[in-house]
Amino acid sequence: MNSINVKTLRFKKFDEVIPLNQEMTFEKFIEFDNKEFPDIYQYKNVCVGNTLEDKINIDDPVFIISNRSVLQYVHCLVDNIGTFLFLKNYIPNLKIKIIVPKRKNFEFPIGYRDNFQKGIFQLLGFSYEECLLFTEEKNYVFSNVYDFSEILRSFAISNRYNFIFNEVKKHFIKFLTKYDVKKKYYISRSRMNDSRSIKNVQIFESYFKDKGYEFVFLEDLSFEEQANIFYNAEEIVSVIGTGLTNTIFCDPGTRILAINTSPDKYFWSGWCRISKEMQLNYTDISLMSETNEAEDLINKLKSINDYNF
Repeated sequence: MNSINVKTLRFKKFDEVIPLNQEMTFEKFIEFDNKEFPDIYQYKNVCVGNTLEDKINIDDPVFIISNRSVLQYVHCLVDNIGTFLFLKNYIPNLKIKIIVPKRKNFEFPIGYRDNFQKGIFQLLGFSYEECLLFTEEKNYVFSNVYDFSEILRSFAISNRYNFIFNEVKKHFIKFLTKYDVKKKYYISRSRMNDSRSIKNVQIFESYFKDKGYEFVFLEDLSFEEQANIFYNAEEIVSVIGTGLTNTIFCDPGTRILAINTSPDKYFWSGWCRISKEMQLNYTDISLMSETNEAEDLINKLKSINDYNF
């Protein structure tokens, strides 16, 4: 056994998680000969909370994540749930626990977030609410925590290992329904107000509507409904955003056009890597202009449109 401070565990990058300043032990649980996979570690006597008093012991094998990480779709679905599903192949009775350090700052997800979180956990066989642990009020000692190495888990697992995408698809695809006819979908962000927004977006979107694309607002859909859209897509067009994480569920050969209107801030190679791993026909183009006016973007799209979208 080696000794390590719990603060170096994977959730160290989340400032709102405040673990106890006490030592735990860890050892390598599974070492893979195939280095396509990271080794699995077992951490013992992991204490999380603000005080040593009123400790609650949890003997079940658990995988720990922070509440902040489940509020972000890509980190929830890929980095955390994907990791959990991989670990569960080797620890069948593994549970998920979500650390919430301050109840007063915790807003239970509503709307879009409520849809995807509850849906994901339901299809995992868990109640989202039952996974929450409020460490400001109580202190928990986990007998057995399973994860990858403490160094690796300070980063997003999907930035290093592509196998995690297949773990997600393998589990959730059995809940999806194949439609009789595949469709072309345009993922609309017209309700969003951020730096990726397109001025006069209706004009820009009309360009794709005239080409026969069906418009989808992911914020209106449950997790399962979103996954089904991508599972049954012939083509997907979307301004780059976290919704493209759902390309995990696309069939091989599905055509993806990811439009980047703000590449300096919102470029993440993960969507390209998902498409490569899932054998999709992926195109990533930058349509950023000084104004992000719809007409300017359409003209730029036409000038580089060798992809017949």
